Amino acid sequence: IMKKITAAVCCGALALSVFAGCNGSGGITVNQGGSGASGEQGGAAGEATEITFCNWGDSEEKKVFESVFKAFEEENKDIKVNYLFIPQGEYMTKLSAMAATNSLPDAGQMLEANALDWAEDDMFVDVSQLYESGEITKRLDSVTFDETKSGSLGSSFITECYVLFYDKDYCDSMGVQVPAKVEDAWSWDEFVEACKKLTVDVNGNHPDDPGFDAANVKVYGISDMPAEMLAINNGGGYFNEDCTEIWLDKPETIEAIQMVSDLMNVHHVAPTPASRGAIGGGNNVLLTGKVAMSYAGQFNLLWYKQYIESGVLNLGFGVGPVLKEYSVLTSGPSVVVFKSSQHQEEALRLLEYFYDTENLMPAIQSGLWMPSEESYFTDEAKIQEWMSGGDYYNDDYRTAVIDVCHNNAVGNNFYHMSNYSTAYDLINTPLDQVWSGKKSAEEVIKNEIMPNLTKEMDRAGK
Repeated sequence: IMKKITAAVCCGALALSVFAGCNGSGGITVNQGGSGASGEQGGAAGEATEITFCNWGDSEEKKVFESVFKAFEEENKDIKVNYLFIPQGEYMTKLSAMAATNSLPDAGQMLEANALDWAEDDMFVDVSQLYESGEITKRLDSVTFDETKSGSLGSSFITECYVLFYDKDYCDSMGVQVPAKVEDAWSWDEFVEACKKLTVDVNGNHPDDPGFDAANVKVYGISDMPAEMLAINNGGGYFNEDCTEIWLDKPETIEAIQMVSDLMNVHHVAPTPASRGAIGGGNNVLLTGKVAMSYAGQFNLLWYKQYIESGVLNLGFGVGPVLKEYSVLTSGPSVVVFKSSQHQEEALRLLEYFYDTENLMPAIQSGLWMPSEESYFTDEAKIQEWMSGGDYYNDDYRTAVIDVCHNNAVGNNFYHMSNYSTAYDLINTPLDQVWSGKKSAEEVIKNEIMPNLTKEMDRAGK
């Protein structure tokens, strides 16, 4: 990986995408590495060993991690955690530079899009024995990374999935009831009709009304519809399940991608990329009052909840349209121990702490994370503990989020692809022409994406 890291540092950045202590008794092999970026080794009696943990996020997420480290140190008096907080946009550039100078931290979060690439290049301690021994309990299959020739980096320590958030008061006022169970889900045509009811221009007209002004929409019915997820829902996808075949040019995938474009450019119920940028709001677009429904990661509940609790937003959790079989994409970073660490034993104890769901329960109940441990989706007592975090955990959350994540989840392709960033750059950049309405999905996929994507997958040996 050093050649790749050096090249990345010289170019400026690696591509980014869109999550009981181990003292040797578990049988995991501790490989002594290079210098690392941790503090001094604890030598004298009572002196704590310092280890460094890196991650990204915003100020709220930073507080969550600081609380986890504080709790860990209270239970592990012989370890002190130094926190290296790096902005997400700089994360892989910073890690690449540190790897090139043999100064990586001891442990940290790894961006999903880059995780398998680094794992294949033997940058992490193999944690397979922790899973085999049961020291790390069974995780959801949808957030488990493929094995590599250099071992296993395991699973995401938490789970995130797409959720259809919606403004319940607005939807009710427009006579639209958003389903919260898969068995009650809309068909595509029903979904489009619901979006039209929710979409109004500055004059109060809906898309099918005479005089509707598509250039001056006051409220859009839907925003941020994930095209890849809809393609999977339609029996397609960008790749097959194990990412050994390209499915981007399948008729089912092309149809779904065109459906997303048509929401923007034909039905006018969703903002184009330019309009979406003007609306703002980030992932919390419902707070702008300019969107009725929006797909976003479940983690946005952390930021929405203060507005729920203050009565500003009556947030709903829904299920989107079903084409053939309802699916939602999952994600979540892994926690890794870098092989260059001089303190792997202590770093692995911190890793195991992150994979004990009870240690993360305050952050889970805050809305930031969902468990990745399978039992928290099947054991009623554990589900109720999770949902006791606030009134925002209601019956609709149970069916539209917890049940869907367990029963309808499909893992993002970065769980299977070491060349994820490169491949998706080749896909996403040309698709901008589809979202803007300049070209059809079929034209762009077949003529502009497939030739380059086929070469890339051949190069990667897929």
